[in-house]
Amino acid sequence: MECISITSVYSFVHSRLTSLDWWIFHGLAARDGKASPNDPYVAPDQPLGHPLELMRTGPYVPAVTRPSRQLVVNEEVASNLRSFPNIRLVPVRFTKLINLNFSEDNIPKEIQKEFPFGRDFIIASENDERLHGQIGLHFEVQCFRLIDVSPLFPETPFVNITTGMPDDEEIDECQISEEMLKQFPLLSYGDLICHPDLFSVFATHVDNDFFITRRFVV
Repeated sequence: MECISITSVYSFVHSRLTSLDWWIFHGLAARDGKASPNDPYVAPDQPLGHPLELMRTGPYVPAVTRPSRQLVVNEEVASNLRSFPNIRLVPVRFTKLINLNFSEDNIPKEIQKEFPFGRDFIIASENDERLHGQIGLHFEVQCFRLIDVSPLFPETPFVNITTGMPDDEEIDECQISEEMLKQFPLLSYGDLICHPDLFSVFATHVDNDFFITRRFVV
């Protein structure tokens, strides 16, 4: 079976984009008062606790983002994911929405100059209350970590998965099988691993400027 890994783009050295574009696209995530990447990881079998909190731009919010370690999707994508096992869809809470309609080509030059590190732009900008009624619901797609699932499948062979940016790729050996992905169609191990049926739900919404998708066989 051919599966898909998803890597979040984290370096823009050889890109027309910058870190400002990254933060405007994904937003700034936090949980329990801790900003990503230090926010607690919550798996589907753990108590719900506090929802993921997001500060980001609007009114346009991409259908698929990854502001922390798990995906955030809009209501349309979420409705098509509900039939898959061992994931949990939890509404995110928008604590700040900044009035800037996302496009790599329309970020004002003065913002690019003043905030070369996009996280500072998100923190410094004001909340626009009007936007909160315009963006609809968005959901964190909580999934299990591969390290926690692998012991349930002790006979699973190792496969090689390519990770990292194209100019700095690494090969990881991971225990993954077709049966595992049938039961756990979305897994986290730093990158994300998807069963092809689950990936097909949101494949057309994956922005290749901000995600790298790779295919491998199990």
